[in-house]
Parts: sequence; structure tokens; C-alpha cells
Amino acid sequence: MMKIATAIAALALVSAPSLVMAAPGSCERVKSDIEQRIINNGVPADNFTLTIVPNDQA
Repeated sequence: MMKIATAIAALALVSAPSLVMAAPGSCERVKSDIEQRIINNGVPADNFTLTIVPNDQA
């Protein structure tokens, strides 16, 4: 039982940094998706800007 708990803890520690590093990529992907939707609705790309703002600065 102790080996299972140790393995789970080790897996959590190894996977945590990859989850944190994935966040900026997902923000860029969401921004790109939103930009494409706006353009698909007939708004020229040079008529708007989207900026990613960290949560603590929003």
C-alpha cells in the first residue's frame, strides 16, 4: 500500500510542472480561436485587438 501512495505522489510531482507550462499555450489557442470567430463574423482583422491579461491584472 505504501508503494502505491509513493507512486501516486511521485506521479503528481512529475506531472504538475507540465500542467502549469500548458496554461500559456492554451491561452494562445483560446485567443486564436476568438480572433478567428470575430473574423468569421465579418470584422476585419485590423479593426480589433485581443490582449491576454494575467488574472491578477484583470
